Amino acid sequence: MAQPWSFVLVVLIALLSARVNSAADPKPAEKTPPELGRVPFLRDYPAAVEQAKKEKKPLFVLFDEVPG
Repeated sequence: MAQPWSFVLVVLIALLSARVNSAADPKPAEKTPPELGRVPFLRDYPAAVEQAKKEKKPLFVLFDEVPG
């Protein structure tokens, strides 16, 4: 049977390598794909806050992690 610490070490290495790989190639904001629906979502939070205040509308924020 494997040592309990070896499992923790394997999980830690996997998490760290995934973190390094995801941070190595950040996608610039200008290369985001076009919206497919009818609602034009903004991707700039400060601009969205200003627009919501100006139009006196609530702000819907979606935190989404897209794999890839």
